[in-house]
Amino acid sequence: MSKAGEGSATLPHHPLTLRECIAIALGESPALEASRFDVFSADQAVRAAQGMLLPQITGGADYLLFSGSRVSKFGVINLGSVSPNGSVVTASSVGSAEVELYSAHLKYPLFADGSILGLNNAPGVAEKKAKRQALAWTVSLTREEVIYRITDEFVTTVSARNRMGLAERRVKLLDQSVSILQEQQKQGLKLPLDVKVAKEQFSASQTLLTLLRQQAVAGSLGLSKTLGVSSSPNLPLSNVLPDPPDPPPTTEQLVGACLNHHPSLEKQRAVIDQAKQAYRLERFRLYPSVYLDGSASYIDDFSGVSNSESFFSGAIAVNVPIFDFGAQLATTRSKLMTYKAEQARLLSTADDVNYEVLKIYQVIYTLT
Repeated sequence: MSKAGEGSATLPHHPLTLRECIAIALGESPALEASRFDVFSADQAVRAAQGMLLPQITGGADYLLFSGSRVSKFGVINLGSVSPNGSVVTASSVGSAEVELYSAHLKYPLFADGSILGLNNAPGVAEKKAKRQALAWTVSLTREEVIYRITDEFVTTVSARNRMGLAERRVKLLDQSVSILQEQQKQGLKLPLDVKVAKEQFSASQTLLTLLRQQAVAGSLGLSKTLGVSSSPNLPLSNVLPDPPDPPPTTEQLVGACLNHHPSLEKQRAVIDQAKQAYRLERFRLYPSVYLDGSASYIDDFSGVSNSESFFSGAIAVNVPIFDFGAQLATTRSKLMTYKAEQARLLSTADDVNYEVLKIYQVIYTLT
């Protein structure tokens, strides 16, 4: 995937419209690309959390090669062992031997961290899902930020270019007007004040033209970087501005039910759910955990004689937290306070969104 600012995007041969700029930017924005990768990462984290609550089977294979004699109580003085009739039997020794061992182990959390056989929506899995949801809303917010930035740069640049023609004509006419007034002053038809006013108007129009040119060049360079193309002070853009949007609903309608589904609020709700599940996870860790453990082993020296052995075992293990100097309890309380803090932060986020909407409405009514 191409990166913004590397000049890797391919532009059409005609001037770009606003919709085309937005489409290119959404594919080239590194912030949006990073947000998508965050969502993919969170999705895999959910799968990993689900897999940890299901049966886990591991296997092993060992090959042992050894030599020597067996060790007894009197191995130091090398007495060997004594038979019932009193004769000493020399300890048996092995010149070289080999043994192969194969084993398999099963571990299944029956009840652990709030999970029941891995079939319910355990807190550990629910926390990862809430995080994924929050990141998904972050993608929506990032997308809207990219669209807003492109729209602002496009409108500013095209508006400056469209006004440059009128500004150039005004500079030319005012220059001619100054020359005429100066000639009329020499003939006594105009006062020096008239010439001074005309020169001030000419200087102001020149300043405006310079600002429009700089604004057009800066906007073109900014759009080039955002679109991921080679920097150009004269990026080909359509001189047609987008049609104004439909009149927005009244302030009462918008600030009411509509804002309840704003992406910022939805993201904060997902963060609240994530904090809640983290608190539930730590609370369940105060309870006993139950595991099913099973293993199977097979050993053989493969010497041609049937010396193989098999061993099977199964157990239900219960881990009970007894005393840890209050560490787990303090962790649970910490997560609870974080959960309450995120709940309170939702109201703050709603206030911020309402303020931004009202401020935008104020600008709209001021301009209209």
